[in-house]
Amino acid sequence: MMVRETTHDGGLTAAAGTGSAEAVTAAAAAAAPPCRLRDHDLLRCATIFLVARTGQGPSGGVEPLDVELGQILGDDVEAYGMRGRREVLALLTLRARTFPTSVLSTTVSALDGSVRVDYHDGSGETVWCGRSAKHEVIVERVSTHREAVTGGAAAAAAVASAATQSGGGGPTGVQVLWWAVRFLHADIDRNYAAQRRYLADNAAAFGVVGREEILKANGETLPDEKKTVYTIPYPLTVDEGSGTVVLMFNAFSATGELKYRGTDLMVVDRSSGLVQRIVTVNHDSGVVYSPQPVL
Repeated sequence: MMVRETTHDGGLTAAAGTGSAEAVTAAAAAAAPPCRLRDHDLLRCATIFLVARTGQGPSGGVEPLDVELGQILGDDVEAYGMRGRREVLALLTLRARTFPTSVLSTTVSALDGSVRVDYHDGSGETVWCGRSAKHEVIVERVSTHREAVTGGAAAAAAVASAATQSGGGGPTGVQVLWWAVRFLHADIDRNYAAQRRYLADNAAAFGVVGREEILKANGETLPDEKKTVYTIPYPLTVDEGSGTVVLMFNAFSATGELKYRGTDLMVVDRSSGLVQRIVTVNHDSGVVYSPQPVL
């Protein structure tokens, strides 16, 4: 995810909430009840839902979604005026091609288990996620809080913005978001095998170039007590035309002290879906890590 002055790593998230995250220690987060989802778990759940409901799946990438739409819906899920997995799934299947895909931003709130999603057409919705009786991460409720712009100059501007974002074809904003989120989730969860799958061979990130060098810089061989812990309680924004997702983060020590805040620009290859480059800015030091991929 983000580079420190010495070595970067993708630690397990320290805080389950937003706002005063620095007051919550890593130990407290580890002791949280199993129903409490971490911010990156919520983001992954909501993004899978956004991709799967289109009926198209992620174009490109090294592997398809690891769950089907019906598997991520709760038994009593509520969405678009319907309730229950079967009823909601039927509606989603019927409307698959009508859902917006040009994502502007997503915002996670681990306090209430929600992910707010805003689109370039002016529409917006919130996805609430939780855990099933089997402790699986599921979608529990979806609420539309703003309809798309439907007329006048504002509508024309939204259409123009979406067209510019898409670059005249290629992956949608939802797909770009998913490619970035799956690597981000693997990073924060310290899942180095998944990080290997989602990094391009010639990727550049964390001040170095090359997949294995990135994993080394990301703390793969460090003991847990030396690894940094991250949270992402801030909006993620999507530039689907360039395949870029921008995210701000908090970096904590393993014992829960806030070390610094930073911002990542995560660039994915729009053909393969693999992470090609990550530009990192450390807000405290002003240092920018911006290695170039090997062509």
